[in-house]
Amino acid sequence: MDGGEGGANDGGSSGSNATGGSNATGGSNATGGRAGGAGSGLTGGSAPVAGASLGGGGGQAGGNGGQSPLPLPDGCEARGRTEQDDSCTLAAFCDGTPNIANCSRSDSGRWQCWCELQHNDRIFEIEGAPGLEACAVAIGLCSEDELDLGAEVCAARSEASGADECSLDLACSAPISVGFAPRVQAELMRYGTGACGREATGLPFECSCEAASGGATYGVVADSGVDACRPLVDFCMSGREPTFDDWTECFDADRVTEAGFCSLHQVCATQMRLTDDVTLAKLEKRNSNCEAGGSGNDCYCSMELETASGLLYDSTFFFIFGAIPDAETCTLALANCDHGAEIQVTGDPECQPTSRSAGPDSCEADLDCQEYASVNGRPIVAIGRLLVNCARPESGAWRCSCASNQDTTIFELGDAEMSAWDVCGVAPERCLERMDLYVGPYGPFVPPPDPLASQ
Repeated sequence: MDGGEGGANDGGSSGSNATGGSNATGGSNATGGRAGGAGSGLTGGSAPVAGASLGGGGGQAGGNGGQSPLPLPDGCEARGRTEQDDSCTLAAFCDGTPNIANCSRSDSGRWQCWCELQHNDRIFEIEGAPGLEACAVAIGLCSEDELDLGAEVCAARSEASGADECSLDLACSAPISVGFAPRVQAELMRYGTGACGREATGLPFECSCEAASGGATYGVVADSGVDACRPLVDFCMSGREPTFDDWTECFDADRVTEAGFCSLHQVCATQMRLTDDVTLAKLEKRNSNCEAGGSGNDCYCSMELETASGLLYDSTFFFIFGAIPDAETCTLALANCDHGAEIQVTGDPECQPTSRSAGPDSCEADLDCQEYASVNGRPIVAIGRLLVNCARPESGAWRCSCASNQDTTIFELGDAEMSAWDVCGVAPERCLERMDLYVGPYGPFVPPPDPLASQ
């Protein structure tokens, strides 16, 4: 190895499996990150590059020392290199701009190549230039800002589909005119994978996909898995952001109606059209349950929501509704959790503790409060939750804080001689003089703040 090669580390370009080992469930290494993306199958060559000398001497445009000339375009000079039977790394300058190419031989015998510094979003498949020659061709192609491309053709590398599932591993290639190496065949590649499945025929599919821009999970509404995966993968490979605002449709996943009881589970899809027959969707799971009680049906509805950070949580609304559960009771109950449901309070809350505890200088209470209300004009008795926390300093009056969903308040209760147990008995009424009971679907509660924090 001469002075221009002395810094290369030949271990890093092994292990790339950008064309082998991919699967249709979103695990294709070919669709992972480029140079700089830790763990991607396409960055296997980045390790030797760290040691490859971009500034070392001994290289020339056509080759390096006494070795065979490399197919580099005019203005490109090879510097550091490393080569194994199935991989290579080449560092070079083209018109003063440094770059590094990595290639690995795929199962088909073609060489798959990518660059690390300049135009590192490109992936090539190369024939007629094995090993370091393929790396040299990749350096040349990455040095060009505009490639002379032919028409792109997409074909499945693997595909499976049925009524309720599908998987697809797709490769799209556009031929490149390689003017500086006319006997070489090169193609610019794009890869994408996707997989879908559903619990039962007639429901939306739950899908995942992966492309160069990253991975994502979506719902897809389609008659069959035969139709679902290709539009999904095409969308993921496009790099577009979805806009779920076309319409929302709900599908019954499970419905039970028995004497004195009903339950309903739905999957609701807010959709974006991909083709005439297939839509991308944001899925939301909703549930309702009603059981005959002393003063009506004890019901709840819930829906699965997503936070800005992508975490899922259940938002739940408890209420008393109707008389005896029938086939429509749980449908109407579920509508109480609709995003656009109009909830109006028509009475004052009456609260009963579900738990209360007290120590020498503090107490806590958790209460269920019933309040007459209506949802879209339908009368209900809403059940809200109120949390209370009271404390007193070593010398001073009691102070209390309250929380209902995300709303809180802090106030001084007075009478330092009152027992902690009694304080949490009168505090809820004082809370509701200062804040409204929250009525409607709620998720994780904000706890009451420290009542002594503001002192």
